[in-house]
Amino acid sequence: MIGANDIYFRRDVNAWQIADKLEVAIARLRDAGAYAFLIGVPYSLALVPNGLASPDPIFDRYADNLRREIGKLRIRLSSREYKLKVAVVDMGAITARVAADPARYGFDDALVDVACLKGPYGGPRSLCDTPDSYLWWDDVRQARRSTLISQFHPTRRLHEIFARDAGTIIKRRLTSLGWVWAGW
Repeated sequence: MIGANDIYFRRDVNAWQIADKLEVAIARLRDAGAYAFLIGVPYSLALVPNGLASPDPIFDRYADNLRREIGKLRIRLSSREYKLKVAVVDMGAITARVAADPARYGFDDALVDVACLKGPYGGPRSLCDTPDSYLWWDDVRQARRSTLISQFHPTRRLHEIFARDAGTIIKRRLTSLGWVWAGW
């Protein structure tokens, strides 16, 4: 439902619309008995290799606005009206932190702006020998309205960092709510 690539395909989409749809979905889950949620804020497309090569300010604005709207949503969902337990993991901040110092996280500095899997959706395919050295798994190139669009998906290793940081956020949030943390 929420993804950084929404802005690629629909320049008219805005962050409050996405947050509104997310709130409707969470309300349905709440009505079905769910009471705890982890919301992920996507990274800006300005952080992916294509965004680095040809930056578009709309990517950062969209990510910043989405981050702000999800923050407001978390406050609303945690209110007395909803009574939900909500934590937010900012994958944009995590990605920016890792991209700024890739070696610290076990990535190769020279591979931050390239994909491990090349040509997966047309053209000759090739796979790198060391996927865990790359931030980005694939380069999905699609033609849309006469424009070549490139999206990148995080590698297993970057997803692992997202998960570790999300676990820390969940633990901190549950502890602050007075819940006992039993671990994974």
